[in-house]
Amino acid sequence: MDAAYEPTWVRTHCLRGIASHAFERTAAGGWAGPRSGIYGASSKGAPDLLEPIEINAPRALYAPNHPLSYHPRHPTAFPAPAMTPIPETIPPIEVRMAEIVFPNHTNHLGTLFGGQALAWMDKAAFLAAARYSRRTVVTARSDQVDFKLPIRIGQMVETVGRIVEVGRSSMKVEVELIAEDLHTGERKLCTRGHFVMIALDADGHPTSVPSLPGDIPGP
Repeated sequence: MDAAYEPTWVRTHCLRGIASHAFERTAAGGWAGPRSGIYGASSKGAPDLLEPIEINAPRALYAPNHPLSYHPRHPTAFPAPAMTPIPETIPPIEVRMAEIVFPNHTNHLGTLFGGQALAWMDKAAFLAAARYSRRTVVTARSDQVDFKLPIRIGQMVETVGRIVEVGRSSMKVEVELIAEDLHTGERKLCTRGHFVMIALDADGHPTSVPSLPGDIPGP
């Protein structure tokens, strides 16, 4: 059987929802499937489909003339959308996390537990240090943490971790919690602190980390 006549498996939006079908090239040049009559057929014999969404299996066969077929060697047959590049320094020095304050995160006053805030801050410090050093890292200590304003239930919290100082194996990470009202867009810096993280080698011993890029100021 010629490749153009082999069945091609695709997943599609059909008139009755999402379904998977094998379509075969007919002698008349159209396309037919075993249950295509359920979804209607166009004048050319192809099922009446609304929109392709994904390939159903990696073993999908390529039919050159079928608009929904795909093959890794023929990516233009079913192109993927372009990804938006994210500018960053090399090595990256900052991470950002977003959370929302749910009732289980709060105290009896409806504001964020201090322990939960510290957990989010420590996670951001870990991610920033691990991403910067590309090593396993552990928390050595947390410096002064200032709780300037309460963070209330229902607010979004952006946690920003930024490498501000680097030693031989240690990294000092400044972490900020910024609360945002999702209805008004108002943003306030609520908490700030510093965490010292240590990079470890495969044996669990402190190991060296890259120096900060020269154009990035320290604390």
